[in-house]
Amino acid sequence: MLIREYINDAKYQGFIIWKRVPDALRGADLTLQKAREQIKNGQEKTAVDLGLTVLPMVVDMLQFTDDSGGEVGLTIEESFNIINDALASSIKKIDLGTQEKLFQAIMKEATHKRYEGWDEWRIRLMESCIIFCHNESIREQLENHIQKLTKQYSKGSWYERYQVTNLKQLQLQIIELFDNSQKAIEFIHEYIESSPFREKAVNDYLEKEDYQKVVELCEAGIEHDQQYRGLVKKWKEYQLRAYEGLGDLEQQQKIALKLLYGGDFSYYKTLKQLYQPDEWQEILTKILTKFEKQHFVPVIYTDILIEEKRYEKLLNYCKEDLHSIRLFYPYLIEDFHDEVENLYR
Repeated sequence: MLIREYINDAKYQGFIIWKRVPDALRGADLTLQKAREQIKNGQEKTAVDLGLTVLPMVVDMLQFTDDSGGEVGLTIEESFNIINDALASSIKKIDLGTQEKLFQAIMKEATHKRYEGWDEWRIRLMESCIIFCHNESIREQLENHIQKLTKQYSKGSWYERYQVTNLKQLQLQIIELFDNSQKAIEFIHEYIESSPFREKAVNDYLEKEDYQKVVELCEAGIEHDQQYRGLVKKWKEYQLRAYEGLGDLEQQQKIALKLLYGGDFSYYKTLKQLYQPDEWQEILTKILTKFEKQHFVPVIYTDILIEEKRYEKLLNYCKEDLHSIRLFYPYLIEDFHDEVENLYR
């Protein structure tokens, strides 16, 4: 009643505008504060019940709310935190019957139709239940729910593939917590084409110092994910670490240069350290020439000029892009005072 009263009071013509959202959430936030107190007092089941009371009402509230400020999302996040903290605090002291009741309550909410289109929250609720999976009966039920939900996705759209990956990660969490490491490794390699699973395998091989396997997995990842720049960069970064482990200087140089050309200035010093001082000037000239030939000179070009104190080239850049003199004049004013003044004029 408290939660609903604040929500209804904040409505105007059936809608909650963004500046009334904090008022609308007041009842939910008070309830979550009470839930925190229940955890401190050892009443974890009550805290879970309160979290499960807030969550559906606030999720439903999104249907008629302008959440531009993100306050609703924060309250939903705190509801999950309450549920997870209460379960973690109580799992060793509550009996199997109570665990079963809590599991059923959470799964009842997770399978509700309100989460159609909000699948990440449905999966978060299912993730909360992993803590019960030392109980074989509950584990079987949860894995059946995961399998059922996985089959509902056609794997056609990017969004559906993404949710399937999230569900597989839930399965992996269960295996990692309650089965042996070999089974987890086998499961990871079964779904190696999915980037989160590939990354787990890469980190496993890095830990084992099997650097050649890291290189191979990353090469396959670059080929598989070539349309996603962020993932390609990630695989190259892992490759760089692997080649460092292998002591392959030439490959380190190649990959660091690719990352630099991709616009990541953080690899500039890494690349420079891979060359002898007498070799570096030739490499630097090639790098600058490559950027200068581009139709739009990237920001990293001026970063390098400043790092290397190539101020004459920086002045020429400012002559081509007059407005940039406002940014770069501190580096030029001492040696090129008249030119800087002319550019400002």
